[in-house]
Amino acid sequence: MSGECASQVRYDELERRRMPNSLRCHAPGASNSAAFSITSAATDLLTVIDATSLPAQEVYVYGVSYGTMWVQRAMLLEPHFPATNIRGYILDGVVTHSGPRRLVFSDWDTNHGRVASAYFDLCTQDAFCAAKFVRSTLAATAAVLYTRLNGASHPCQ
Repeated sequence: MSGECASQVRYDELERRRMPNSLRCHAPGASNSAAFSITSAATDLLTVIDATSLPAQEVYVYGVSYGTMWVQRAMLLEPHFPATNIRGYILDGVVTHSGPRRLVFSDWDTNHGRVASAYFDLCTQDAFCAAKFVRSTLAATAAVLYTRLNGASHPCQ
């Protein structure tokens, strides 16, 4: 690859010395991000595991939240790779491709918003918590915090 992004990198062509360039090619702002998919992410995951694990090393793949989608796809692709060291998969907080709307990522703000609103309401009813938010409610304070974070008016950019 010698500093250039390869259009396709097969798992058997990837060597450890090439990995930094390959990962750089997929950095934010890379011109080829339109080709990104769950399948390509799972293939990358299996490729990195294959390129970095020792022959006798047992590997267990752990996916959390959105990462469970990558792991599910990797489970389907893994039989098409040469013998890997993967001995098991762990799905923690499964996100499925189908199911009730409450599991859909685009609804998470709404779904979690109900929980947050109930929590904020409890704070106004609790003397100790309410005493900490005299000038503004906890909900209003949280909203200001998110506005500042999203507006990049903080040192943690």
